[in-house]
Formats: sequence, structure tokens, C-alpha cells
Amino acid sequence: GAIGVIELINDRKGFGDLMAEGAFRAATQIGRGSKERVPHVKGLEQISIDPRIAVGSGLGYAVSTGDWDYLKGMTGLEYPQLMGFLPHALEEKIGANPSLITDLEGKPELVKWSEENKAIADLLGLCPFLNARFFSLELRDLIEQFAACVGIETDELDFEKIAARTITLERMLTARDGYGRREDTHVDRYFQEEVETGPYRGTRLERGRWERALSEYYKARKWDIDTGIPLGKTLVELELNEALDDAARAIEAYGKKSRTNEERA
Repeated sequence: GAIGVIELINDRKGFGDLMAEGAFRAATQIGRGSKERVPHVKGLEQISIDPRIAVGSGLGYAVSTGDWDYLKGMTGLEYPQLMGFLPHALEEKIGANPSLITDLEGKPELVKWSEENKAIADLLGLCPFLNARFFSLELRDLIEQFAACVGIETDELDFEKIAARTITLERMLTARDGYGRREDTHVDRYFQEEVETGPYRGTRLERGRWERALSEYYKARKWDIDTGIPLGKTLVELELNEALDDAARAIEAYGKKSRTNEERA
């Protein structure tokens, strides 16, 4: 039974030794097309959200500097049951009403805003459910509490810049490891196969719209649209001058890798 399988995985015995590697690495070893069936981003398995349905969450996972962290790009406002928690934010911060969970329209700005909410919660040592999921605390509340605790007056622009700085620095770490725009995606089957059952039956990701959404996200972040790597002027603006050389090398290396892949194709 299930308990026996768990014990095999824990003890790394028999087939459990392979399963302990996780779905992606196990499928890589098994071969025979199995890797193409594993839902993952950059080799990290997804959680129980289908990116063909909750496309904002799917975009957030794809561009995440960490992993399939549903809190990192917590695009809760795309979910009908959560949309009413902070209705003015849809218009004020995002400039659109992402009323359809399956529509990528407005989602790049929503992902950016959601990432920054989560970053602010992390930097303040808060549970992100307070300001990035159920929105019981808004940014102005956090600014007021921060001032009361440490005696430093700030404003929304200060907090937003610090959050953007954090996310951009994290992106530089992944860029240094060779990740960029090509890796900010999902497995091909999400673009080829439709949802088979339920109220969203027949939906799938559309490649052209996905690529446009990526470009819109990079533009909002002031990153290089071709590579998804932070631009030098953005690093200077965010006072990350120490990362300028890494950014230049990463963009050059990524461009060379792109040309090599095209030549092989």
C-alpha cells in the first residue's frame, strides 16, 4: 500500500530509490518520453494548480526566482473567490480587471505586483497571507506599522523599490547560473493538450500570447526583453551596481547560447 511505498522511498530501497529523486530526475533516468510528461519549471515539479487554467499563477511560477512557490507570485486576485478582497487594487495597481482566470490579459502586471507584496512580507518577517493572499493588510498599513516599530518614515515608493531590488537581485543569481527567457516556460504539453474535464475543459496555453505576456512582464520589471536578464540601467536605478558586470556577462553568454541552439536546430 501507500505506506509501504513511502517506506521504500524513505529507505531508498528498490524502485523507491528512483522515486526519491523526485518526478523530474526520475523521469530523466527512465527516459522513453517520460520527462516530457512531468509538469515542471526549470526541473522543479509543480504544485496542484494547472497553469492552463490559472494562467497568472502559471506565469508567476514560470518567472519565479525560486521554485513553484505559490506564495512568491501569489496572484490571488485572478481567482473569482478572492477578487472581491481588494477590488480597488485591480484598477489602481494593475490597470485591468483580470476577470477571466484563463485570460493572460493584465496578468504580467498582476504577477509583478504580487511578487512585490510577497517580497515585502518576507522582508518584514510577516506571514504573506496577511498582505499577499487575503489582503487583510495593505501596503499603507505596513508602512504605518513599520514606522511605529523602528521610527523610520517611508512611503509606498520606498517599499516598492526595495521589493523590486530584492526580486531583481534574485533574478541576477539565476541569470548567473544560465537561466533566462527560454527557461521561463512550461512543458510543451500544456501548450499542446487541452484540459480534458471540468468547467475549464478545452483550455490550453497559447504560445504566441504566452510570449507576449513574458515580454510585458520583463518590460514592467525593466529587464532585457530578449533574455529576461536585468538591464544595466535597471541595476543602477535599484542601486545594484555591484551586479553590473555579472549582468553584462550573463546577457552576452545567453545570447551566445541562443545562437548555438539555433545553429544546432
